[in-house]
Amino acid sequence: MFAVFPSVDELGHTFGLASDRPRQALEEIDRQLAEKLAGFEGDILLSADHGLTDTHTHLDVRGIVEAREGITIAFPLIGKRFPQAVVCESGNGMANIYLAGAESWAELPSVERCRTLASHLLEIDGIDSIALRGETPHTAELWTRRGVGRVGFTDSRLFQEGSAFATAFEHATPQKALELSAVEENPDAAFALTSLFASERAGDLLVSAEVGVDLRTKSEWPEHHASHGALHRQHTVVPVLSSAPLPEEPLRTLDLFGVTLELAGISLDEYAESDTARLARGDWRPEVWR
Repeated sequence: MFAVFPSVDELGHTFGLASDRPRQALEEIDRQLAEKLAGFEGDILLSADHGLTDTHTHLDVRGIVEAREGITIAFPLIGKRFPQAVVCESGNGMANIYLAGAESWAELPSVERCRTLASHLLEIDGIDSIALRGETPHTAELWTRRGVGRVGFTDSRLFQEGSAFATAFEHATPQKALELSAVEENPDAAFALTSLFASERAGDLLVSAEVGVDLRTKSEWPEHHASHGALHRQHTVVPVLSSAPLPEEPLRTLDLFGVTLELAGISLDEYAESDTARLARGDWRPEVWR
């Protein structure tokens, strides 16, 4: 059985962590589990899907992009004609920014145009980092105030380099890349960014806010008093509780799919095309499988 408890997220966004409403929701979830699972002899695994941090500042990223790029739309202001950019926030601690190509929306913008916008956004207080597609397939750049870094997937291995990161590595398996970057401010960036930009739906730039900052204005209803979605560890490192021993090495939340199947006595081979199975077999690639 799989169950989702969305109240912690909803109450966190609406009232903030300082309100104590998310903690009350966690306690209620704990009470319900204790009641429903009384006498249950199987295993149980609980995980958060992301972190959450209190919000004290709102940035109008749509307005910032529009001032530089021209007409920009973002929900709910989607009725503007001939937009040059689109901003799609997520959790409001992260935003996908899409830019029109030189001739039309049917082509990608140049890497130089994305770099210029990334440099401009980094000058704004409250912006933590900006990621963008690299010049070659399956690579990405991460722009931070510490400097610029590059990540990518080549020859079936991941690499990470540059002053944006505390650790550099090359030709690392996905598991080794996670282990080497687990304590970084942006853990597992090589795996995360190559995976994200492999999707055609990903923005041309991925903007992460600093802790305490939200990338939409206060006019959003309800106003967000807590946010998530950024690349930094406050939003990407989550707690996991399990009644059965977990593997000792660092895990991604997607690894919990394999752990759950094993506890249920189901072979991972039944989901051979899943990312979890491909990682286990050693043939994972940062692509969207159709």
